[in-house]
Amino acid sequence: MYKKILLIGVLLILVLGTVQANFLLDDLVAYYDLDETSGTIATDSTGTYHAIADAADILNSSTGILGTAAQFVTGDTDNILDENRYVNDYPFTINTWVKYATSTNPIFVMLTSSINNTSFQGLGTEANNYAQAVSYEGGGTGKATDNFDMSDNTWRMVTGIFISDTNRCVAMNGIIQACNTTNINYSNTDINRFSIGANMRASPTGYLTGYVDEVGIWDRILTNAELVTLYNSGSGLPYSSFQTLGVTANFVYEIDKFNAEIDFNDTSILTGAIEITDWNWLIDGISESTDQNFSFPTTSYADVNACLIVDTNTAFTSSTCQQFNTGNLYGQLIFNYFDDVTEIGVDEVFLEVDSNAYYSDSNNFQIIDLQGITTGNHSILMQVTGYQEKSFDLNLNQFDDFNYNIGHIESANISEVAFQVFDETGALKPNTSFMGYDNDNNYLIDIKTTDAQGKMLFYLNKTKSDYNFISTDLNFSTTVWTINKPRDATTILEIAGNWKYSITGNSYSSGTNIASDIQKILLQNTTNAYYMKIQDVNEDYTPSSFGLKSVTSEKTKELTPYLYPFGSADLVLIKLLAFATNQPIAEAKELTLSVFTDTNGLIEIGTYVNDSTGTYNIYMDANSLYQLNIVGQTSKSLRPTLSVYYFYITGDSGLDLNNDVPVITPPYTDVNAPAITLQVREYFFGCSVTGGDCYNSMIFSLIFLVILVLGLSAFLTVGSLEQSILIIVLLGMFTFIGFIPLWLFAISAVVSFMWGIFS
Repeated sequence: MYKKILLIGVLLILVLGTVQANFLLDDLVAYYDLDETSGTIATDSTGTYHAIADAADILNSSTGILGTAAQFVTGDTDNILDENRYVNDYPFTINTWVKYATSTNPIFVMLTSSINNTSFQGLGTEANNYAQAVSYEGGGTGKATDNFDMSDNTWRMVTGIFISDTNRCVAMNGIIQACNTTNINYSNTDINRFSIGANMRASPTGYLTGYVDEVGIWDRILTNAELVTLYNSGSGLPYSSFQTLGVTANFVYEIDKFNAEIDFNDTSILTGAIEITDWNWLIDGISESTDQNFSFPTTSYADVNACLIVDTNTAFTSSTCQQFNTGNLYGQLIFNYFDDVTEIGVDEVFLEVDSNAYYSDSNNFQIIDLQGITTGNHSILMQVTGYQEKSFDLNLNQFDDFNYNIGHIESANISEVAFQVFDETGALKPNTSFMGYDNDNNYLIDIKTTDAQGKMLFYLNKTKSDYNFISTDLNFSTTVWTINKPRDATTILEIAGNWKYSITGNSYSSGTNIASDIQKILLQNTTNAYYMKIQDVNEDYTPSSFGLKSVTSEKTKELTPYLYPFGSADLVLIKLLAFATNQPIAEAKELTLSVFTDTNGLIEIGTYVNDSTGTYNIYMDANSLYQLNIVGQTSKSLRPTLSVYYFYITGDSGLDLNNDVPVITPPYTDVNAPAITLQVREYFFGCSVTGGDCYNSMIFSLIFLVILVLGLSAFLTVGSLEQSILIIVLLGMFTFIGFIPLWLFAISAVVSFMWGIFS
C-alpha cells in the first residue's frame, strides 16, 4: 500500500511540474551585455565570440536596459561584427533588447550562413515598424511579424525562435506573438557572420537607428517560462543571474497532538530575483491545498506521504516529498535510569505514578502512556535497591512527551543539602519548584519545592560538586567548601580529638563528632553570606564563628579554622564604618585575618563577615601580631589591646550588591584615642594602629621612664611616697601614649607604690 501511494505521488509530480534547475546557461552560444567602458571590442560573456565595433563611439554610449547599451546614430554606417559560425543548424534562439524612434526597415541582430551570401536569419523591423523574426534565402523571405509599433522610443525585449526550415516565431516582452511556416534553409556553410546593427550579407545594408542591449544566442528553443524570466517584469535579467537563479522545494512539518493535525510549513529556498507564485501540497497523491502553509487532519500511527510542488511562474519549478508516521498522538512519560557516577544504566526500578505501580525489570527505562491523564501535578516515586529513593511532583498533560534521564545516587554517597532560596533582590522565594541537575552528565537528580520560608532539602552526591538548580525564573549553581580540621591558633597544630560545626545561610547544615576534614555542597549566592560556627567536641577551645561570601564563579572554597584555648584570647570587635556618613556598613564584607608566627611567618587563620551593624566578632590574643584584609585592602599590623576597633572605608559609601566600592589608600583610620594622642604617638614614637607594631614605642617608654625615675630620686627633695606617686602618674602617661600594656603598667605601679611606702 505504501509503495502504491508513493508511486501515485511521483506520477502526479511528473504530470503537474518537472523539477528544473537553472537552464539559461544550457546551450548558450554567446552573450553580449554591451557594458564595455572603452575600446571597440564587444565582449562575449561566455568567452568564445568577441565581436568588433567599427566605431569607438558605438559601445558605452548610452544607458541600456541593464548598464550601458550600443548606440547606432542616424546616417552612420556603424555595426558590430564577428565572422564566425555561431550555430550549425536549427533550432536556435536570438534574444535582445532594442529601442529606437524611427525605422527604415533595419536588421538589428543577424546570423549569416549561406551560399553566395544570399541567406540570413535575424531580428529586425519592417517599414511599418513591426518587429519580425526574418529567415531569408535568395529571393524568398520567411517572416514572423508581431503588431507592436516599435517607433516610440521604448525599450522592448524581442526574441526570434528559429525552430526549423518551415517554422519560426517572434516574441515581444517574453510573450510569443506570431509564427511563420515559409520554407527557408539554414544548413549551408559558405559564409559565417554575426552582426549587430546592420545586415552583413554580401555588403552591409539596413543600418539601425537606435539602441541594442543584452544580446544572447542559444543553440536551442527557449521555453515560455525562460522568456518570462529573461524579461523579468520589464527590468531585464543580467547575465550574472543566469548562474544564481533557482528554487529548491523544501518543507517542515509538526504533529500537533492537541489538535490532531499535521502542520506543514513551506521552507523552500530561492536564489536570485524570483518569487514562488504557486504551491501545491499532495497528501498520499491527492492535492489537498494550494496555500503556502496548511494543516492536515490526522490520526494516531498514520503513514503519510507528503509532497510539495513550488512554481516561480518562470523556468524554475521544484518539488520534494517526505514520508513519515504520525505515531501516537498522545504523549508519553519516559524515564531513563542511570548511576550518576558510572553512568551505567540502572534496572529493577520500582516506579509509582499517582499510586499506579510499574516495574522496569531488566530494562533501564520505563515508558508510560499519558492518554487520558489530567493536566497538572502528578506524584512520582522511584525506588531501587542500594540507591537513594526519589519522591517529587511532575506537571504533565496527555498531549506532550516528557523524557528525563534520571541520575540515581548510591545510598553510601547521599548527602542532605538544605537550601534557602532568595531572589536577586534578597527576598525569599517560597513555593517554587526547582529541578536539580548534575552538571557532569546533565542527569535530573531530584525536584523539590521551597516551603513558606523558601527552604528545600535536596539529596545530592557528596562526592560531586557541580549541580544546577532551575526554576521558571531562577537558576542557581553549587560550590564545594572544604572545611579542614581545626588547628590551635597558638601552636598552629591540629587540635586533638573530634570537632563539630554548624552552617547558616542559603545552605544550612550541622555536624558533630567529626574526626577529619569535611566537604560541604553549598548554594552559590551573591546576596547573603554564610556563617560557620566551629568548635572542638570537648569544648576546650573558644568557638569561632567564621563567615564567607559565596561567589557565583567559584566552584571550590577552602577554610582552615584556627581556634584559641579558653582564656588565651579575648573577644575583639572590629566595627566597619563608612567614611562619608560615619554609619556602620551592613553590606557583607569579607575580613581575612592572618597572624605572624615565628616558624611559619604570616598565616591566614580565619575569614569573617560583618553583621548588619558592621561588626566582626573575632577572638584575638593580645600577645600576637595580626594583619587584617578587608575588601581587598590590607591594614598595617595590629596587636590587639582594646576590645573595640573602628575602621573606616574611605570614599563613596554607596555600596552595590555585586560591586564593592573601591577603597582609597590608606583604607583604614584608627579612632581609638584622641587626635592629639595619635599625633604625639605618631611623631615621637612612630606608633599607631595604622602604623602597626608599637613594640619600639613601648621599649622607648620604659627606658625613658627608668631614666626619669633615677633622675627624680637623685634630685627631688620630696619624700619617697611623693616620688612614687609622681612615677605612677608618669607611668600612666607613657602607658596611654606609648601603648604600654595594662598588665605592665599595673606591675610597675604596684612596685613603685610599695617602694614609696617602705623606703
